[in-house]
Amino acid sequence: MGLLLDSIVGYEDADGGVCTLVDESLLALLVRISNERFETNKLRIDRFRDNVMRGLQSTKAAEREDPEKRRERKRLEGLARQRALRAESLEEGVKKTLPDESILPNPLAQNALHVHQDVP
Repeated sequence: MGLLLDSIVGYEDADGGVCTLVDESLLALLVRISNERFETNKLRIDRFRDNVMRGLQSTKAAEREDPEKRRERKRLEGLARQRALRAESLEEGVKKTLPDESILPNPLAQNALHVHQDVP
């Protein structure tokens, strides 16, 4: 059920007087429907607010980390970072000790050259 209620019930004449287009019983019905929809909307707003508050509370509870667990997590993260840095520096050291690949002969290219020379 939608919450919108739109109805023309009267107008203002040139002299500033109010002229009704509906009788009292229809106007009373429209007021009753409007009040019901306001109540429904209030319940929806309350339900939304409660859900938001529950979500915030569960997020805050999840954010609290046990100090001992946090200390252990941080220690493990630091060790992992150290291992990664060591591996990276070892890799850089190996690259510096190897000759440049561009100056090494390519045995596949030489074999390919001989194959082309043997073909008539």
